[in-house]
Amino acid sequence: MTPKQFLLGLLPATTRGSLEYHFGSHHHFYPWGGAMNGQAARLELARSVIRATAPQMIVETGTYRGTTTEFLCDFDLPVTTVEIHPRFFTFARLRLQRRATCQVLQSSSVPVLRGITATLAGRHAFYYLDSHWEKHLPLREELELILTEGSEAVVLIDDFKVADDDGYGFDDYGPGQALTMDYVRACSLPPFHAFYPSVPGREETGYRRGCVVLTASAAQAAKLGALPMLRAAPHSRGA
Repeated sequence: MTPKQFLLGLLPATTRGSLEYHFGSHHHFYPWGGAMNGQAARLELARSVIRATAPQMIVETGTYRGTTTEFLCDFDLPVTTVEIHPRFFTFARLRLQRRATCQVLQSSSVPVLRGITATLAGRHAFYYLDSHWEKHLPLREELELILTEGSEAVVLIDDFKVADDDGYGFDDYGPGQALTMDYVRACSLPPFHAFYPSVPGREETGYRRGCVVLTASAAQAAKLGALPMLRAAPHSRGA
């Protein structure tokens, strides 16, 4: 740790987030090499999913520094993004302040999702779930709120294990806490459809993190199944 890093660490989290925004380096704005971990195929996958499934809004959990949020704002849809850490919330709020369609909230993801899913009233959203970090893993509650409310919701989970492709990395927080299909199956969910990226991990760019796309809607699953960037993932909870 450098003396500068030590001194910054003594500051309140919101002050540090503000200073990093106003005086931050390229690394502060693009810590993972760009939106969605700097993964070119993932970006195209997300574009194709959003265009094919036509959501009325986009919801992101785990804003971090707002890099992926900027990408999601380019679809001209209302975007709600939630970040629990005050330092990163402050940074992202300043970064996204000129994005008129973007709402940045400081909160745990679960109460925000509970409010959103209760008020969609026939509309549906695209959810990008990336709020898992260290010991904070609200994914079970997130999925149960989203996929049990009966809409045409589509979910993309970052840092997920692509079961048959070791070229992709994933998050593992210990027994029963790895982001795998077994974790999803253990959630209290209705029958769902799951899709992995069709591009092999070795051909991806950036950090090569795995993902999965989920929906409980047969109509949305038909659209997802027709996309070249996706392939069906075998699982035991399908309709």
